Amino acid sequence: MRQSSDVPPKIIVPITIPRHTVDSLRSEARRRDERADELASRIITNVVTDSLFAAVLDH
Repeated sequence: MRQSSDVPPKIIVPITIPRHTVDSLRSEARRRDERADELASRIITNVVTDSLFAAVLDH
């Protein structure tokens, strides 16, 4: 299956998140009327797009 060049590839990245963080993510997603996995994906996309790796790793 070939993807169009203007559509970024989708990848699955397994991550481990503490339970209280998952609960916070779900709560925030409910406030935004979206699914928690969609919100997590947007957060990760923004971190990658804005090159915020160092800030995230230092936290």
